[in-house]
Amino acid sequence: ATRFLLDEKNVNAEDAEEIVWAHIYRLHFFDRLAATRPALAKRARAKSAEIAGVLEKLPRRRGAWAHEYPNAFVTASVIQALDLARRSGAAKVKEVGIRKGAEAIAASRTKDGFIGYSLGTRGATAEFSAGRMPICELALFIAEGPEKRSASLTKAIDVSFEKHDLLERVRQYDNHADRVGNGGFFFWYDMHTRAIAMEMSDAPAEKKAAWRAALLKIVTGIHEADGGWIDSHELGKSYGTAMGLEVLGRVVTDEN
Repeated sequence: ATRFLLDEKNVNAEDAEEIVWAHIYRLHFFDRLAATRPALAKRARAKSAEIAGVLEKLPRRRGAWAHEYPNAFVTASVIQALDLARRSGAAKVKEVGIRKGAEAIAASRTKDGFIGYSLGTRGATAEFSAGRMPICELALFIAEGPEKRSASLTKAIDVSFEKHDLLERVRQYDNHADRVGNGGFFFWYDMHTRAIAMEMSDAPAEKKAAWRAALLKIVTGIHEADGGWIDSHELGKSYGTAMGLEVLGRVVTDEN
């Protein structure tokens, strides 16, 4: 896996719509690799620095990064991934990029904390934005600090659990499905980013323990007969299973 992900020949540089995910998830991979494989740490950090530089240079509109179109949630995922590289010391990230990205997210956020699907607040209801609220609030938490964003991050995570049944109903559907546009292909992305937000939150320990228990119950209650996981069949069981294991790795503790 390391050899494959280090080699840029395996990245489709001509893909102008989805390539951002190849960079985001490789930053997660190399951050973890550097932390757990000392012999590979130097190469992992060097690659993280390279990928972070590429991400910072990707075209943006009004400060927002894009997948297919500029939007708040991919901008938030980029900010979180760049912050990983920055905190580990692997890369020097330009603060101006983080700030402008946070401004784009804030401009897509209603006063109640609901996040529009694309840039702006169109479609920003609790029902349609619950899944992306945690990662978007986490990005603002990273950019602006806990003194400004601690309460709103906690609220976003709470709302994601309160509205979880809406995501569960469309989990195995391959397109936007319900009346507010939730889609199955976002299910594991939402679970993964919720777990990350929970981990990085500065909520009290009891609150975080309750969140972990709730997410653990959700994930262990929806595995397939063979033990794997799936959301959109278009993305497939290998992706779903990897994401399920990644989420479990963040919520399973000695206590639960």
